[in-house]
This record gives sequence, C-alpha cells and structure tokens, in this order.
Amino acid sequence: MHRPGSGREGEAGFRIGWLGIIVVAIAATGIGSGATLLAMQSTSSPNSKEKAPIQPPAGSHQGSQSKLPFKVPDRSTIPDGPLGEAIRRGEVLVSRTAEELPDHVGNDLHCTSCHLRGGTVPNAAPWVGVAGMFPEYRARAGRVVTLEHRINECFERSMNGKALDPDSPEMTAIVAYITWLSRDVPGGKEVEGRGFLKIQNPPKPNRERGKQIYAQ
Repeated sequence: MHRPGSGREGEAGFRIGWLGIIVVAIAATGIGSGATLLAMQSTSSPNSKEKAPIQPPAGSHQGSQSKLPFKVPDRSTIPDGPLGEAIRRGEVLVSRTAEELPDHVGNDLHCTSCHLRGGTVPNAAPWVGVAGMFPEYRARAGRVVTLEHRINECFERSMNGKALDPDSPEMTAIVAYITWLSRDVPGGKEVEGRGFLKIQNPPKPNRERGKQIYAQ
C-alpha cells in the first residue's frame, strides 16, 4: 500500500520543507538578503552542473581600469632656462649613455637600449609617470629606494658600470628629463603600458638548440 509522502515524492517534499525553514531562519537572524541569497544558491538542484559565479562588489576591480592613459608630453612644454637645459641634457645622456658617460658604463649599452625612444614607448619600460612612483619599495633591493637609486641600479647592473653621484649634474639632468616625461601624471598614479609587455605562451627553452645557435 502506497502511503502519502513516501518514496521520492516524500524525500523531495522533505528537502523543500527543510530548505524553507533554513531560509526563514536566516532571514529572522537579520543576516541580510545577501546571505539569504547565498544560502539559496548553495542548495541548488543537484541536476545543475554549474553554479552561477558570485560577482565582486562594484568598484572592486583592479588593474587597467585604475590606470591613466599613456601620454607623452609635447616638447613645447620643455621650459626655457636652466631647467629646460637640464631636461635636454638628460635626454642626451639617456640616449648616448656609453659615449657621454664612459666612466660609468662597462659595456656599449645606453639607457635607451631598454627604455626605447627615450622612454616614450608603452610596454617598453617607459618613463612616463615613473617619477611620481618614487620613493618605491624594491623587493630585489629589500628596501625603499629613490629614483636616483633606481637609476644607479641600471648603471651597475644593466650597463655593468659604476653608479653616478646622486648629487652630480648628470644625475640631476636624467632625473629632470624623467620628471618632465611624468609632468601630466599625478604622483602615485600608474599609467597604461608601464614596464614590459608580457609574452604570452613563451616557447620552452632548449639548451641544445641554443648551444648550436651560439656556436654559429
């Protein structure tokens, strides 16, 4: 004899009943509609293969949305007088580093060997907006560094040379040039294209192939 509420129909009714009690209890505790909705989603039908993703709160997105547009200042904004002369001298120093500062460069590289076109190319280590990011903590150095310290890291590492005197006219000129490139960027704000463009799916290194190419 079949009794009402027995079998699968009874089990379904039992589950639905308990679900209603749970939802009512949550609402009664004052947790709020967000918690109630989450509880209802977590008890969705066992036949559903995917759960709806929980959306982050509005305004919580990070990354490109918080960065400023990349913009190189017009050369007409370089002022006259000593400051303008320092900016122009800095541009020459970063473009002809090995020739202009032979005692501080141990190879034939220039600052612009990495920072293309005077640091004005996005995703090629540009200097636009960089001045306002310093002082900055550097994990490799293990401390907070100034822009002058960061520049000297390039001299000592990338160019295999010697550091400049932080108070030298050469350092002042380089900093003046980088600061001019950052004139339209508020301090502490990052622009699009800072650093280098990350390579998607880079090829797997092959030592044997590299050895053959190196020997050619």
